[in-house]
Amino acid sequence: MLEWYLNLSLAHKIIGPFLLICFCVVMYLCFLSLTRSRYPLGWHRGFQSSPIFQIIMWLGAFPLIIPALILRSRRKRALSSARFVGNLRTRIFHDRNCEYAQRIYSNFFKYPLNTSAEATQSGFRACNWCKPVDKK
Repeated sequence: MLEWYLNLSLAHKIIGPFLLICFCVVMYLCFLSLTRSRYPLGWHRGFQSSPIFQIIMWLGAFPLIIPALILRSRRKRALSSARFVGNLRTRIFHDRNCEYAQRIYSNFFKYPLNTSAEATQSGFRACNWCKPVDKK
C-alpha cells in the first residue's frame, strides 16, 4: 500500500488530501449553518434527506469521485497487464493463474509486477505452489 502511494505523482499526492479537506470544510460549514439557523432541524429531523443537503453533499464529493475513478481504472489496467501479482499482506508474488492469486482478499492487496526480478527487488518472495519464473 505504501509503495503504491509513493509511486503516485506529486500532483496526486497533493490534490487528493486537498480535495478531502475541502469536502470536510464544506460539510462542516453546512452543519454549522444548520445549528445557527432560526429553525434548526438537525439530523434527527431529517435534514440529511432534504434536496439542499443532497446538492451540497454531491457538489462536495464530485471533485473526489473523478480522481478516484481515474486511479481505479489505471490500477485495474495495470493489474490486468501484469505478468505476476504480489500480495501486499503476505509479501508473496504469484503467477496470474495461480489459485492463491485468485484467493487474494481484494484488489486493494494486489500489487502488479512484470518480472520476477522486479518482485524480489520490491521485497516479495516467490509462491511455493506455482513457483513463478520469467519465461524467455
